[in-house]
Amino acid sequence: MALILVIDDNGDFLEVMREALKLQGFQVLTAENGTEGIAMALEYHPAVILCDLMMPDKTGWDVYEALQQHGDTTEIPFVYMTANSRFRGTAGELWLSKPFSIGDVTTMVKRMLDVEP
Repeated sequence: MALILVIDDNGDFLEVMREALKLQGFQVLTAENGTEGIAMALEYHPAVILCDLMMPDKTGWDVYEALQQHGDTTEIPFVYMTANSRFRGTAGELWLSKPFSIGDVTTMVKRMLDVEP
């Protein structure tokens, strides 16, 4: 199944996401900050990236912008995750509002990969 990269500065959240997505049949990589996430995306080229919006070292926007500078990562579907209830994204941005159910995540990922949810 597809490789998913989850980037978030909350270790407990990463562990929950890793286990839940693995149970859905995905391979999962996790990164605890934006810098690590960028490096992992460039090395492993995941099928989808789920990235926290607000992190201390690099924000989700920073991660996205960095990956847009590399031709081999510009087409990777990128989903912002945020607990900021005021964030609504812009046209074309994909995002999930925390807290969300793992069902919401897997449905979104499967649709992005054109796999039956």
